[in-house]
Amino acid sequence: MRERLLMLGSYLLAVLVLFNLVFYPKQKEAGRLEERVKTLQSDIQTLSKTLQEYQQKAMTLSKNPASSGTQEPSKIVSEGDRISTVLRKVTAMAIQEDVELEIVRPEVVEEKEEFLHLVVQIETKSRFLNLLQYLEKLEGLSEPFTISDIKMQTNVEISPFLRSKIVAKVLVWRGT
Repeated sequence: MRERLLMLGSYLLAVLVLFNLVFYPKQKEAGRLEERVKTLQSDIQTLSKTLQEYQQKAMTLSKNPASSGTQEPSKIVSEGDRISTVLRKVTAMAIQEDVELEIVRPEVVEEKEEFLHLVVQIETKSRFLNLLQYLEKLEGLSEPFTISDIKMQTNVEISPFLRSKIVAKVLVWRGT
């Protein structure tokens, strides 16, 4: 009888350890992924609204370009394509270097003669060496890319990874 109780206790302990080692971390990761999906969905909604505003502005400009005193719609679209291309490159380089992008957000676009001055906020989660390789690749972009601020942090929950917040400035040629 005593042996059966010990065996039953051992099985229960093994199941409890298995639960804590397998199920609980997966449940925690699923919660983090759900949070990330909600954030991305929110970003998509914001960008969709912005896109609609730009499309309306382009339609207004195409109907009455003389009164607007601004650029023609095709030029606006062309500049938007160039900015999108830069952001796609930033994203592709992160994937190549195994850097998880949590946020890539264009903050400010200033028009400067031949260039658009684009300020981008990038938030990542990665290993330190992967982040360094990613930053090195960003420096090699065909567009001038300057990091104006970077903050890195880690904690027990995400170790051996670290989170970084990068503020970068990119010059995008406006050319025609």
